[in-house]
Formats: sequence, structure tokens, C-alpha cells
Amino acid sequence: MAKKQRKKSSAGKPVKKPAAKKAAPAATDSGTEAGSSVADQAKLEKLRGSINEIDGQLVKLLNDRAKTVVRVGKLKQGSGIPIYAPHRESMVLGKVLKSNKGPLLDKTVEAVYRELMSGSFALERPLRIGFLGPRGSFSHLASSKHFGQSVDFEDLHTIDGVFTEVRRGHVDYGLVPIENSIGGGIVESLDAFTEHASKVTIYAEAQIEIHHALLANCEPGQIRRIHSKPEIFMQCRTWLATQYPQAELIPAASSSKAAMTAAQEFVQAEAIGAQPVAAAIGNALAGSIYGLNTIFENIEDRPGNVARFLILGREQARRSGD
Repeated sequence: MAKKQRKKSSAGKPVKKPAAKKAAPAATDSGTEAGSSVADQAKLEKLRGSINEIDGQLVKLLNDRAKTVVRVGKLKQGSGIPIYAPHRESMVLGKVLKSNKGPLLDKTVEAVYRELMSGSFALERPLRIGFLGPRGSFSHLASSKHFGQSVDFEDLHTIDGVFTEVRRGHVDYGLVPIENSIGGGIVESLDAFTEHASKVTIYAEAQIEIHHALLANCEPGQIRRIHSKPEIFMQCRTWLATQYPQAELIPAASSSKAAMTAAQEFVQAEAIGAQPVAAAIGNALAGSIYGLNTIFENIEDRPGNVARFLILGREQARRSGD
């Protein structure tokens, strides 16, 4: 399988392969790294010691927070209060980001806290989240960004299936797409909500920016077939016409299915000693799940496409302003 490649943020440009790693500086008899003075080495070791000390403090504080979360969870269970409280989550994130003075970016701090909250769910009671699959879909990406990695995910075949599993209590919450800034509203979600409105509520919302990547396990010039959803082909048509005017565009039911197919074709080609020529357009999560490298990223013609998702529950959530 092709080696992993380093990402680059420039839209529609190839993701460059990592440069060869330099050998680690040799240690001298005195224990210092070659090329550094004794004074510099002493400063470096002091800074590393400070980092180690801070890490120890962080772990203690995180576990102190976790112990408090466990106590909160017991009170919630005794009072029948839902574990997932979007209004509280919004309040916590707002206060945390307001106190962030850098140099860490707000999005970095938010990502850390979302994973921290995800771990808190697991301490209180592991949540089960249903989303429109397969794994690697944009719904999966939105679910993992919103709920973190410490919850249990269930990929479901249809939007109506997500509503049904929430209504039956087989999952705690469900996530379905409702609209994006290019394609507009998702009719299937609106129809399903009308049908299940008496038993399922809109508990919260989530949104993500939509970026498309070309995924493959061959060199860019070897690609002859590209799999993806017709809508995604439309969103990348100018880029495709410029970069791959001769490639065969093969429609798929979803970008996840496209990634699966490209990965299967790679395995089949490897098995018979043939040159892999298949690629898919999807998101980086799909690439990592199905073992495909990111060849080009941000290949969409119009940047700024934001997708909005509904988080479904069986009870009514408090408003974030309450």
C-alpha cells in the first residue's frame, strides 16, 4: 500500500509526500546532542522538565474533573436528567473559549474540550449515536466532531432508519443532514421528521464545513477511474475538467461507498500484479477508514459549503439561552 502522505491546506493542490527524515543528532560522551552547546542543552532539558511537570498537573486536573463528572452523573441518574445537555455544553464551550488567550487557536481548544466531554459521557453512561452511514460519510464526520470518539457509533442505512432507531430507543441520539449551503434542504430528512414528529424531537444542531478530497493508492498521473456521488462530481466539475478530463467518472450511492469501491479495486489490482488506477472523492475520514491516501484536498469549486445536521432525541432539550 502506498505510504501515508502529508496534508497541505492549499485548495486543489497535491498533498506532498514527507521529506526523508534526518538522522537524530548523535549524543556525545557528555550526554549532549551533537551540534548543541552545553548551555543550550541545559536550557532544553529545563524546558522539557517544565513540560513534564505541566503534563503531570494536567492529568491530575483532568482526573479531578472526571471525578466531579461522575458525581454529576449519579445525580442525573437519580433525577432522570439526560446525560447529554446541549445547553450546558454550549455554556461550557463559550466560557472556555472566552478565557482562551492563546497561543492555541479556539478551534484547537474546542476540539480538546469536545473530546473531554466525550470522555465524560463514557464515565456517566456510554452514549450510542446513530448516523446516516456508511462509516466515513459526512454524517459520520459531523457525529465524531460533535460527540468525540468516546461514544459508540451506529451507522444506519437510511435517514428514516435514524429516526426509527431513535424512536425505538436503540440509539440515544441520531444525527441526520438537514441542509447545506450549496444543495439546500434535504427532503428525506424533512419528510422523516414529519412522519416521526410525535415521538422524535430536534434535540440540538451541528454543522461542519464540507471539503472534498481525491483519495487513492496510486500516483496522481495513474488515475483513470474516479468514484463518487453525482452531486459531488458537480461540486468539483471545474477541477475535474482541468485535472482529469479523460478520467471515467463512476457514480456511487455515497462518498463512503465510493471510497470502499476504490479501496477494493486497489486490493484486486495488487492481487494480480496490475497497476491500480481507481480513486474516489470523499472526505479525509473516509480515506483513513478505508485505507486510501489523500492525493489532492479541497478540490471543491466553491469553498465555504457548510452542512447543517439535526441531532434527534426522544426528549426536549433546554434552549442554549435558558
